[in-house]
Amino acid sequence: MDKVWLIVKNFSSPRLYQICKDGLCIDYTSTHQTLIERWSNYVFDGYSWLITIVTYLSPFIVYNAYKHGLDGHIAIARVSIAPLLSVYFIVFLLRGSARCMTPAYRDFVAEYEKSLHSKSGSITRQLFLKKYDFDFSKWNVDMKASFSVSPDSDCHGQHNIPFIFKPFYYFMATWVAKPLAYPGATYPINAIMRKHLSAGRVGHMLSRNMTRAKLETVDNNHIDSVFVDNRVTATDGSPVEGPGQTLVITCEGNAAYYEVGAFEYPLREGYSTLGWNHPGFGYSTGIPFGYADANAVEAVYEYATNKLGFSPKDIAVYGWSIGGYSASYLANSHPEIGNVIIDASFDDILPLAIPRMPDFLEKVTENCCRKYFNL
Repeated sequence: MDKVWLIVKNFSSPRLYQICKDGLCIDYTSTHQTLIERWSNYVFDGYSWLITIVTYLSPFIVYNAYKHGLDGHIAIARVSIAPLLSVYFIVFLLRGSARCMTPAYRDFVAEYEKSLHSKSGSITRQLFLKKYDFDFSKWNVDMKASFSVSPDSDCHGQHNIPFIFKPFYYFMATWVAKPLAYPGATYPINAIMRKHLSAGRVGHMLSRNMTRAKLETVDNNHIDSVFVDNRVTATDGSPVEGPGQTLVITCEGNAAYYEVGAFEYPLREGYSTLGWNHPGFGYSTGIPFGYADANAVEAVYEYATNKLGFSPKDIAVYGWSIGGYSASYLANSHPEIGNVIIDASFDDILPLAIPRMPDFLEKVTENCCRKYFNL
């Protein structure tokens, strides 16, 4: 029965990118992956691109439907939805069948299921994460954060917008402001960067004793984080003075990720380092609104103090570019933190946003920033 269950799991288990063993990594997609599985993934990526494009075009579709009626759009939906769903289901079965015939993927699924149900933070889980680089979105949570950003905090955007206009401003925030303020949270950038991020993760895994954890924020976003422990202890267990006793939490810029960002620099100087991706970046979920980003960095700080065992006075927070918001928020929320470094950042996003938008949208830009991106 267990073997049958593992075969079924081949259909729904995550994508596998690289296999690491004995200090070497093999690109699964170019060595073990069958042509059927590869082209199936291309089809699924095509569906994701299609959804993204349709979503961005939705205002024009709605306007066209308003001007010319719904009949044409309903006819297009009737003709296209059934074939699209049929193709999706067929490709899903083909990919699952191809995976069943690939020994390397079958081995991955067997270890994945074993690790998935092992204790959070266990050696089994971390050894698995060091061996395989895969779609992290299906991995289960290592820590649930308990601290929530105060409803009275400025990051919630205490800017009153009439109820009737809220859908319009939410659309402007997610489909106009987000790509401009946080391009790293958009699907096109994440899709383009996928291979580079995988290479960056594997590089850190091979060259350093890195551990990876999925953190759940109070607003149910999942934050992808990595930690390199450079603390040194004497034979009697006492800590040895050095840069490794200090933890640097890095907060990346608006199109940067821990895999290819500022996370690397403290490590070169021997500091212990905790990196994380903003909501919507890489395998972190959510939209990087001000309050969501604040909740994310709060979860990272809670993980550093409660799980990794660092004292607040031994923590330094580094914020690069828009990551300066995350760093300054955390420093203001926890003044007991030892050091704060903000590099190439700003003190208010609004003066940067207004010149980049048409003059007639100035008020819309102000409302949108103050409500959703009050950075």
